[in-house]
Order: sequence, then C-alpha cells, then structure tokens
Amino acid sequence: MKCPICRKETTRLFLKHKWWIRECEWCTHRNAELEPTPLHLEQVYGDDYFDGGGSGYVDYFGEAKLLRQRGQWYACKLRRHMQPGRLLDVGAAAGFILQGFLDKEWQGDGIEPNVMMANHAKEALHLSVCTTSLEDYENDAQYDLVSMIQVIAHFFDLRQAMKKASTLTRSGGHLLIETWNYKSLTARFFGKSWHE
Repeated sequence: MKCPICRKETTRLFLKHKWWIRECEWCTHRNAELEPTPLHLEQVYGDDYFDGGGSGYVDYFGEAKLLRQRGQWYACKLRRHMQPGRLLDVGAAAGFILQGFLDKEWQGDGIEPNVMMANHAKEALHLSVCTTSLEDYENDAQYDLVSMIQVIAHFFDLRQAMKKASTLTRSGGHLLIETWNYKSLTARFFGKSWHE
C-alpha cells in the first residue's frame, strides 16, 4: 500500500480494532490500511459521531464554549503572522471554532459534510456554512486563511483536498493545520491508551 501523502511504500506496524496501521518508510506518516471512499464521511461522521461517544464526541454541543475559545485562541496566535482577513474553516461542524475567529475580527465561511451540524451553524449561529466536503467544494473565492483543525486525517482523497485548499488560498495566504502527532508528549504519556 502506498503512502497517501508521498506515494512511497508503507509497512504494517500493528493491528488496532481490526485495522492494520501502516507507516511510510520515507515520511513516517501513519494511516489505517483502508481505502476511504466519498461515503466515508457519511458513514463515520453521522449525527451519532457528535452525540454518541465511541470514536466521536459524547456531547459536542456541550463543548461549544471551549471550541469557541479555541477559535479565539487561534485567531490571537495568528496575529503574529497575519492580520484578520477572510477565512475558510474546513470541517466547521456546528460553527463554534469559526464563531471564535469571527469574534476576533475575521470574516469567514465554513464547510461541513454533516447536515445537522451545518444546519446548526447556519440557523442558530447565522454563519455561512456549506454542506459538502473540501474535495467537492465549488467556490471561486480566495481566502487569506484555510483552517483544517483536526480534519486532515479524514479526507477521502488527501491530494485532491490539498490541491483544492491551495486553489482557495490567495497568494501569500496561509493554511492552518492541526492534527494528531504520535510523537507528541501526550501520545507518549498515554502510550497504547492514546485515543488515536
């Protein structure tokens, strides 16, 4: 199996919940031995992902305040590198992180494949959130910042998603990517009990 990032060979490391975890020999990226399809988003990130625990959230809406603060935190941190501008929040869910950015003078849109979450963002928070995946997103807009907070591992076609993010980012713009790091202090501390 080829690495979804660099297309080099991968090797099996260990079995986790019936899936082999593979590691790229060149870039050390790790991924599950499966070929996601466009239906992957609907199957994995249905409504129960946000309200059923398991591999998702026990109560996503209960974390609204924390998520909004996380958006504000990122907006403040980014001031060292850029002024507030136009943002595209990929995987916006119910819009809480996007709302945090807007609290700090950003303007923005969101993309969210889960209909219930996107509807909450639109109806309850009055945010501009489109129900789609990044791979399928159609828009000629240019953004100063494209954020992918805890979503990059969920793309069914990583190369297509990153190409789309590149075309949506204006010249001189930025990508904000937050993802898991199996070499992090948290991962090392929890070892085999680390959630990822």
